Amino acid sequence: MLKRFRTSQLFSALTMSVIMLGFSPVGLFAAEVETIEDQYGETNPEELSMKSYIKNMNRNLKRGHDFVCSLGYLATKSGNHEDAVKIFRKCAEHGNDGSKVWMSYMHQNGFGVKKDAELSTEWVKDAAENGYSVGQFNYGLALINGYGVKRDPKAGKMMINKAAEQGDTHAKELKRFDYDTDVVTPDADQADKQPLF
Repeated sequence: MLKRFRTSQLFSALTMSVIMLGFSPVGLFAAEVETIEDQYGETNPEELSMKSYIKNMNRNLKRGHDFVCSLGYLATKSGNHEDAVKIFRKCAEHGNDGSKVWMSYMHQNGFGVKKDAELSTEWVKDAAENGYSVGQFNYGLALINGYGVKRDPKAGKMMINKAAEQGDTHAKELKRFDYDTDVVTPDADQADKQPLF
């Protein structure tokens, strides 16, 4: 149901941002190892671990370091869904609408959290109400399809229109095809309805 991203481009950009800021993307997802301090200095310093980033999120977010929120994307793409949820949730609670959409995605798929259609839709609804076009698009899809919310195609189309007015290309395409959701999510909306075997 959720809008698809060009993940390879976003992952590359985020990785380069992390590297340019002086962090090691490999260190972020390495298994937690013991920090050792001896006469030669410190080995495996805690400040380079995912655990450290999560621990210091409040301080970093207060200082305006929203790039920390992008680490949730890196975590989930590496299969570390539990840490991704911790990051996305904290960033979403801090007001980051992109993280709200990601929390929706995590609940929609059961990645690091319980699969929950209603909660998934609540996250994108909140982002949509803040005027975030990706939230508007995804909430519009939820309303049209009745995913996690009472089906309301009229309200869904209005949300899609708001996203299109902001330039969202997927929303424009959906409008062009008379709001046929199979155009933008051809197999995603049917995934839960298909037999597994």
